[in-house]
Amino acid sequence: MARRLPDRNRFIVYNRIDIQNAFDFRQAPSMVATSPQKPWTPAFAWVGSGPTSTHIAVVLHGIWGSGRNLRSFCQGLAAQLPQWSLLLVDLRNHGESTDAPAPHTVSACAADILHLCQHLGIAPCALLGHSFGGKVAMQVLADPWPHLRQIIVLDTLPHLRASDDDGPAAIAKVLAALRSVPQPLAQRGDVVPLLLACGLDTSVAQWMTTNLRADAQGYRFKFDLDGVEAMLQSYFASDSWPLLRQVPPTITVDVVRAALSPRWTPEIVNAFAELPVQVRLHVLADAGHWLHVDNPLGLTRLMVTLLQPCAAVRP
Repeated sequence: MARRLPDRNRFIVYNRIDIQNAFDFRQAPSMVATSPQKPWTPAFAWVGSGPTSTHIAVVLHGIWGSGRNLRSFCQGLAAQLPQWSLLLVDLRNHGESTDAPAPHTVSACAADILHLCQHLGIAPCALLGHSFGGKVAMQVLADPWPHLRQIIVLDTLPHLRASDDDGPAAIAKVLAALRSVPQPLAQRGDVVPLLLACGLDTSVAQWMTTNLRADAQGYRFKFDLDGVEAMLQSYFASDSWPLLRQVPPTITVDVVRAALSPRWTPEIVNAFAELPVQVRLHVLADAGHWLHVDNPLGLTRLMVTLLQPCAAVRP
């Protein structure tokens, strides 16, 4: 059931749906397959007035994150766009989105979001994704949702990254470190020195404290590491360039590159010039990969500029 959390400005409702026979798949895109089993849907939170808003954007986090991590940024964005509500989703195997069935792929994540929107009876006109969430957003282009008009991708590389030096090898290091942590932990902060001893950066080690939940025995990681590893394998093996080359004329794709991110090579940047005109590349100054943390005001101003034309058209 829904659980409403206190907030000084705009309410946020956290939810986890477990539904049975709740969908009408007759109008669903072909990526969704019917099943005799009850569909699985991810946990979510609303920022804004919820499903009654005239304009709705779905917001997707990256690996090791959750919707909560984007809450403060989304509250600031919603304050500038009062006609919008933002649906913050916990991707499978993250946050409160537990027990998701295999396969744990980028395509499965895109289908999860569609299931959730169908159940809520909403037709989002915008989709925002950071990092891994950006590839999920681009995957929606394989079978676009009705009423979808805009996709905003935050510092996500479209290409295959299986051979990147900072790709699978770096992630494998993090996974190995997390698997080495004995659980449960007595205190939330106990995870930091354990991860530092495995060679992780201080910022990453401290970030992982947000992914712990308390139970009667102590603290455990929220995410399913096996599921996350499968998601990452799918991410690195997913090539979004073909999808960007065939964007429908009714959809605009805005890709925001972090100016301080070293991952964007001249070859990748130049490749955007060959894409349809509705695929646009932007650069956010003074920001690394965590754009909403490094330059939240600049990102908010850019998001308002990008979303305002979409808001001018009632879905």
